[in-house]
Amino acid sequence: MDDSITLSMNPPFPEVISPERFFNESQREQCLHFLMHLAPYSNEILLVKGEFGSGKSTLLRQFVAKGRERWRICSLTANRQFTLMELWRELQQEFGLSFHGLTEHSGKIAALIHHFEMLHKRQQRPILVVDDAHLLNEETADFIEHLMAAVTQPENGFCTILAAEPVITQRRWFKTLERHGLHLSELTPLNFDETTRYIQHHLSVAGLPLQSLVTEEIKKIFQQSQGNMAAINIAARAIVMPDEPQPFPSTLLSAETSEAKPTMSDPDKPRRPIKFSRILLAILTVLLALALYYEDDLNRHFAPPHKPEEAAMEPTT
Repeated sequence: MDDSITLSMNPPFPEVISPERFFNESQREQCLHFLMHLAPYSNEILLVKGEFGSGKSTLLRQFVAKGRERWRICSLTANRQFTLMELWRELQQEFGLSFHGLTEHSGKIAALIHHFEMLHKRQQRPILVVDDAHLLNEETADFIEHLMAAVTQPENGFCTILAAEPVITQRRWFKTLERHGLHLSELTPLNFDETTRYIQHHLSVAGLPLQSLVTEEIKKIFQQSQGNMAAINIAARAIVMPDEPQPFPSTLLSAETSEAKPTMSDPDKPRRPIKFSRILLAILTVLLALALYYEDDLNRHFAPPHKPEEAAMEPTT
């Protein structure tokens, strides 16, 4: 089979990494072990923290794939528009209960706690997994906190797993959640050797020879990405599949700074600061254009007033 057919059927460095493509280098393998070990017992928050593109979502997918048969998992991804009603809908669907006739928050929480007790009797541990948790609004986060506070019997509790960018610690609601207990695991960028193995792993899974990328190309990828997994995927895919449309945002890589950049669709992601000189130049350009457009009006406004001509004296007769 020719390489072009292989690439189209099983492209390397995809935008979404499926569980079978999980790269289990030591740090991420340790983080996965941390989640698998604590989830069955802890009623506290398990926080996976990392920058955009660090592999948090991939790690959670791996956890859910491994834990589905053991536990009852409600897995969701937050965003700016994610509401409390959407959380309720996900909880009902994934945990198998109904909030019909319940209008107050307290009634829904009581129904969940009772349902958790029933799940435990069936040997089904309830686990709530929230990706991009730093995007939760205050109302939704408060409901999760009240649900955690309502657990009076630890053996009938539930585990909350959050994956988030570091900005989560600046959220007003985070301190309240943190009081229920927190276990932290952080995902840091890959070093050069790990980046090399990561690239080779994806080439191998896609059925491509490891020599598809030479050492100099890998060095360039590492320099551009700084070990950020999403940025590695962008740079590597552009080399291996130069004629294919890229599913990634071009803003994630910066040729000037060689740093991984977030997508611009998420207003909560940090952006490159705009230089003051560029702002000043833009303002001056606009002012100059306005001055030229209204030149005649400005001249009339600022010109000195004309002295009235003295009336001619008529000769006396």
